[in-house]
Amino acid sequence: MSLWKNILPVTIGIGVLLVLFVWVLPAEQSLQGQQDSKKLEELEYHNTMLLEVNTILEDRIFLLEAQTDSLQQVLAENNQNISTLKKRKDEKIHRMDRYTDDALFQYFATFNTTSSTDKE
Repeated sequence: MSLWKNILPVTIGIGVLLVLFVWVLPAEQSLQGQQDSKKLEELEYHNTMLLEVNTILEDRIFLLEAQTDSLQQVLAENNQNISTLKKRKDEKIHRMDRYTDDALFQYFATFNTTSSTDKE
């Protein structure tokens, strides 16, 4: 009888362990696997979204670089025009510096000194 007293608790313990290993632990592992697969799908979705945004931004960068090149060409042309205008202005000033008093009088005599308010 004392043998049955020891065997019964051991058998119940083994039964509980079998139930634990057969039903409870695999269920928890499958639950963990489902959570991992859900996280993996979520990360893949975010990855595809980031790739799409990256493509859009790369296209925009290309357009902005093209505009930058165009603006740099316009800026170079404007700088060339400015230097040409400065050169012409300096030539005119130098030419007027060489005028005599009579030449200056004839130059300024061609201007009309009456204003538009005097005509009314």
